Amino acid sequence: MTLIAALCPEHPILVSDILIGQSTGTGPLSNFRPYPVPTNLDPNELVRQQTPNPDVIIAGMTQKTIIAGGRAAVTFAGNAQCAEIVAKKIAHLGSDVNLKSVQEILHDYRTADFSAIAMVTFDGGVDITSINTKFGRTKQFGQVFASGTGDEAFLQLIASLDGNLALPRGGAVTRAIVSTLSIFGSMLGQQMRTGSGLAQAYGGIYELTTFYDGLIRKVGDVLYLYFEVTKVEPIKLRLQPMLLKVSYMGDLLVIRRTTLCHPDDARCREESTASTTVLSPATRTIEKREEVELRANIPRLELDSAYTVTYVFVPQARPEHQIVTLVHSRGRSGEPCLHVESDDDRVVFAEGFVRRLGDAAARAIESV
Repeated sequence: MTLIAALCPEHPILVSDILIGQSTGTGPLSNFRPYPVPTNLDPNELVRQQTPNPDVIIAGMTQKTIIAGGRAAVTFAGNAQCAEIVAKKIAHLGSDVNLKSVQEILHDYRTADFSAIAMVTFDGGVDITSINTKFGRTKQFGQVFASGTGDEAFLQLIASLDGNLALPRGGAVTRAIVSTLSIFGSMLGQQMRTGSGLAQAYGGIYELTTFYDGLIRKVGDVLYLYFEVTKVEPIKLRLQPMLLKVSYMGDLLVIRRTTLCHPDDARCREESTASTTVLSPATRTIEKREEVELRANIPRLELDSAYTVTYVFVPQARPEHQIVTLVHSRGRSGEPCLHVESDDDRVVFAEGFVRRLGDAAARAIESV
């Protein structure tokens, strides 16, 4: 019950979801309570709709990509005990870490219920190695490795996007990050709109890990928005109220889910929900005292982010063109795509950003 993957275009990327499965055993499903995740209040209901008597349901969340000293990272699917052992062994390699030593560790734990993909640095470059993964080759994303219950869906999505995703400007690292975030935007938008992915028991949020500034790191400070086209001539966009923000505090993943309300909508303000999820790497747990301290020190939610990922649903377009994703990188333009008015907390979008969304939606509609 997971999705792990690696994309190897000009610059390799590791991908992982956060959901943990639990066997339903032979007991009644009523024994299992709803388990809310950032993109849905009860994905297990979606799992039941997909499979009336599922073998596995969603029972937890964790970071499945574990970084070892900035020189190696491993992401896993399946047996969590194997993953913890493998991650610790790779971390203990210290300065001796290299592709061969990592491959030896992975193959020592090659069992039917454990898959892994590792990223290893060498002389400023990056190598990818894996065990028990499916493999594909694309023009735009290079070699693609995937494993977990979401592997087939992910490979199909990548194949559908191959050659159709606009390449951003900038260096190889920026292009790889922005292209991957565009894929994330498509998957997360579908989760929020239809439950797609969650019904197959993978998703929740996706982590992106890559090599930049001399170390293997995770990419945070990412805001996810969801729009829908409600009118064609002229194009009119409606912002859906739920948004997600992904960031990191040290090695902890912080996921914010909040609802935006119209200033005059008192009912929305009363019913709106905000939640904060803090997840540790799978190799450690968050102690109660640490959790209390963390929640007290989590900074105020900032909508202006390093990356703003926008999912636009265009129901007027052909099915294959109904999903448009755009990524705004603050580092590339230096300009924020939105800001919050200090006097009344209104969210204001930059005109150029709204124009980009409208133009992209118009092109999708023109394909009809």
